Amino acid sequence: MSAPDPELRLLRRAWILPAAAAALMAGIHALAALTGADTGRFGIEPRVFSQGWAVITAPFVHGDWEHLGANLVPLVVLGTALQVFYPPLALRVALGSWLITGVWVWAMARPGQHIGASGVIYALAFFLFFSGVFRKDVRAMTLSLIVAFLYGSMVWGLLPAQPGVSWESHLFGALAGMLMAFAFRRQGPQRKRYAWEDEPEESPEDEAALWNYRKRVE
Repeated sequence: MSAPDPELRLLRRAWILPAAAAALMAGIHALAALTGADTGRFGIEPRVFSQGWAVITAPFVHGDWEHLGANLVPLVVLGTALQVFYPPLALRVALGSWLITGVWVWAMARPGQHIGASGVIYALAFFLFFSGVFRKDVRAMTLSLIVAFLYGSMVWGLLPAQPGVSWESHLFGALAGMLMAFAFRRQGPQRKRYAWEDEPEESPEDEAALWNYRKRVE
């Protein structure tokens, strides 16, 4: 029996951690609904030092089932894509999406309680999109187009248009994703180079150059 293909093995296990995170969020919300617990106190309260620890907990709590449901599918889809296409970077990007976004929200967002995983989702989406743009790798750029097709409407979430929505989490998540895409652009998959790209360019003095053909025949 031949050994399983490494890419197939990666694909089979890539969804496990994102799905586990989504299941944990769903479990926390279900427990809070059953017990009547106030999960808002686990949200980020900007510039309140005693609430700084909420940078860790805020993505795991949600306001209602609709809020939770809107985040679960993108989290699993984008988290799985991150592990499939950028396995060496997946952990660092996931932690950066979580912590960088949370710290920026704590430092610069408007007062209030900021909860939910949408900031992490924006960071993952923008990392995946801009990684393809910066790398110019065919597979990465294909993923960029898929992300744009599936989640391009997320760009409207960067605007302060909907009351009660932490657009700051969306904005800072998007900025964190772009920053990490640029910082890690030389790590992970790279654009394939062809031999002709490394050949020296012809100079005007080269007698064989095409632009010297007229000069030679005259």
